[in-house]
Amino acid sequence: MADKKKLVVFILGLGLLFFSSEQIVCVQYGSDSAVSIQPYVTFPSADLDNAMKEFGAFVSGFELENYETTCTFSSLFYVAADINLNYGKLYLLQDLRFGSIVGIQSPGGIYGNGHIMDLSPGLTQLVVGAFSADQIEKVDVDQWTTNARTLDWSFDDKYIVLGLQGDGVGVQNLLKIYYFDGMSLTLTASADVADGADGRIFDARWHPTEYYIAVGKNAVSGDGLDLIIYYFNVNTGILSKTYSKEYKDYRAVAWSPDGSWLATGLNISNVTQNVVELYSFSAGTLTLEDSYLDSDVVRDVEFMAMDFDPTGSYFAVGLDVSAVAGKHELLIFHVGEDLSITLTNSLDIGLVVVNVSWHPDGEVIAAGLEGSTENLRLYSFKVYNGTLTEVEQVTTGSTNDVFFVNWKHDGSRLLVGRIASGSIEDLFVYEYDASTYNLTSVYEEDLSSNVCVRYSHDDEYFAVGTRGDEIYVYSTKKFFYIDDAFIFLNGTVHLNLPLKISGNCFINGRGNELALDSNGEISVYSGGRLVFENVFITGLNGNNIRCRNNDASITLRNSNLVLNHDFTFGTGSILFEKDVVVSGTNKFSYTSTMASTIASHSTLFLDYDVTFSYAPASSSKDLLEMVDKTSRLNLKGCTVHATTTGLQLTKGTLEIGSKSYLSSEATNEFEGVIFGDGTSDNNLYYGSFPASYLEVLSGYLVNNNVE
Repeated sequence: MADKKKLVVFILGLGLLFFSSEQIVCVQYGSDSAVSIQPYVTFPSADLDNAMKEFGAFVSGFELENYETTCTFSSLFYVAADINLNYGKLYLLQDLRFGSIVGIQSPGGIYGNGHIMDLSPGLTQLVVGAFSADQIEKVDVDQWTTNARTLDWSFDDKYIVLGLQGDGVGVQNLLKIYYFDGMSLTLTASADVADGADGRIFDARWHPTEYYIAVGKNAVSGDGLDLIIYYFNVNTGILSKTYSKEYKDYRAVAWSPDGSWLATGLNISNVTQNVVELYSFSAGTLTLEDSYLDSDVVRDVEFMAMDFDPTGSYFAVGLDVSAVAGKHELLIFHVGEDLSITLTNSLDIGLVVVNVSWHPDGEVIAAGLEGSTENLRLYSFKVYNGTLTEVEQVTTGSTNDVFFVNWKHDGSRLLVGRIASGSIEDLFVYEYDASTYNLTSVYEEDLSSNVCVRYSHDDEYFAVGTRGDEIYVYSTKKFFYIDDAFIFLNGTVHLNLPLKISGNCFINGRGNELALDSNGEISVYSGGRLVFENVFITGLNGNNIRCRNNDASITLRNSNLVLNHDFTFGTGSILFEKDVVVSGTNKFSYTSTMASTIASHSTLFLDYDVTFSYAPASSSKDLLEMVDKTSRLNLKGCTVHATTTGLQLTKGTLEIGSKSYLSSEATNEFEGVIFGDGTSDNNLYYGSFPASYLEVLSGYLVNNNVE
């Protein structure tokens, strides 16, 4: 009888279990009470309650439809075939164990909730396949009820500020702050700009080093809120005003690279008002230092059309087109040592300069224009002679205005947002050839909306705000994201793409190798902790294992680091537990300003031909800490190098396991390598094996132990 369920017995290593071969036609597969074998399942993005239940056996694998898909995993059984995450988010409510031939065919996000990911013994790559260095993928999206006008990333890339336009009905919280954890957007704070239904934020920019936001908006008589400085308290999630000014529409704001001053551009209604202003900034307050008045013709600075060069000595401004011939739309200002501003050069383009972005090389300015079929252009500004010339026009194939331009921070690409029109693409990424000033399109997408765009400071993401009431985050290369999970290897695993770690994660190698291939890297996000245990890590190069912020940390426990190239650890901290070996023939440079620690009853071995370079980006000489006498640093044929910062070792034990070397850049004892600190409790103990000693190649070695 076709309608009856067939009972089948099958063995999953847990005994005899019964299942139904009938597929459940819904977004929840499996059962909470009866075992069922599932066919290959695709979980849709349209449903919010996707689930793999306890007694569902996913012997054929599964797939998440796309980046908007979420699904929970509660199955008690091994996943016995390939899975495709497609940048969706999988939430573990049970351990995820893979069968012997399972591969992860496409990456995404796995939120472990403290559960185990037990990788397949046959899995040789964390994600199957080859990945190029630059593959653009959508990561997350959120929606609201009114148009986006501007957006910007905080200096640490943890937050995105979004400026909106009132919907004509009554929306007032036009300034929004999103937290971004590397995979997901979370609305964290918002501010009422007190302009009711017709309020408009024209520009909003994060301070380059602090959590201040400069906001320019439309003028409303008497509210005193045309130019605003907000402070965002990341601990409380509260936005508070620290400065405000009423004057006129503030259409553009731009911080100098060090955040010492702020340039603003205005909408003017008569020739007695300033077009451009420069403010000094301190402790949340602005002080007007100088201004520029266009006395020839009344013209407005365009929305968001201001940007500084990398030195902070110059800034570019885009203006509305003039009805009078010969009036210039692209202006270059110089900032003097006394914070005076001087118009250095300008160019008559004959078109509205809608937006500008200054290239990191300090020469090239990208400009988005209105009213031509070549609305994307590049201009060269030569500081040494002050010349300003056009060097590149890009034929966009339509007369759609280029609304927003933004250079990647490494200068290799230009992100472009265009005014929407029908099915024509409005989001572009261009590859840039600095030798020829040439731009070549490498990515295009139709979002059916005017878009504002901006790269994150680390260039790993870009954000897009639309007039279709959406914010998107894209990654600039494929990656795998894991939060709060225990990962177990069952063989050599090659990491062939970036792995981003959040929360508390563990990688237990079970004595196997974790090989970082050319595109493989591991980064630990803010507040996260990654523990490597019983694993051989090879392929170290540059900073391909790193903490993104100083509040992130890495623990190495009974593990080996094999240096194939020079490696730098520049942010966050390391805890060395049990026996940790650094081997190879290259340099390990410690440049972090945070202290790393050799734990009690633990030894850090620096093996033959390794160079350990202590070069923190601070004046601290005691950032390699040892807890007590059982914390050991074993030099086994290596070289220890210290810059003029010096290196001070206390409390623990220094072991010379084989002839080793000390190289110091010190010009005096204070800058040298120091044992102890003059107090007996902090003496450095040391000993050597037969025929082993420490040879000082250069600088000073100071014994500050107390007998």
